[in-house]
Amino acid sequence: MNVFLHMISYAIAKRSDSIMAEMNKMSTEIWYFSGTGQGKSLGKELGKRIMGAKLYNITPYSTRCNMNKLVENKNLILIYPVYASTVPLILQEFLNQLQAKNSNVILMILWGNAHNAHACSCAKSILSNRGFHIVGAIE
Repeated sequence: MNVFLHMISYAIAKRSDSIMAEMNKMSTEIWYFSGTGQGKSLGKELGKRIMGAKLYNITPYSTRCNMNKLVENKNLILIYPVYASTVPLILQEFLNQLQAKNSNVILMILWGNAHNAHACSCAKSILSNRGFHIVGAIE
């Protein structure tokens, strides 16, 4: 877990002071999509270490359906696995429904033996097209 936290700190530290000042004013949410429980474990650990962060399990369809699709003035950490070398299709569908206003995202991509060829670029493309500012990605 500490390696992930260092990587998040590094990704954030690479941003300019003005971006950091804006990020510090926003609330933080951790969204995890997890079929095996690894994303859930990571999300819970991050939630303990990031003061005030809210944790959301976006794995269940009912949760994704009932969430507000407008993400406004938030720092989002999105944790997801690699399925068939990319973002799970059901998660891609959900991400394509979001609209961001003044929100940042850090991607945390979990993969085992699978090749993650498109898992990062796919999510970056979808989320930047939906208005998110991509702060960093951890693969």
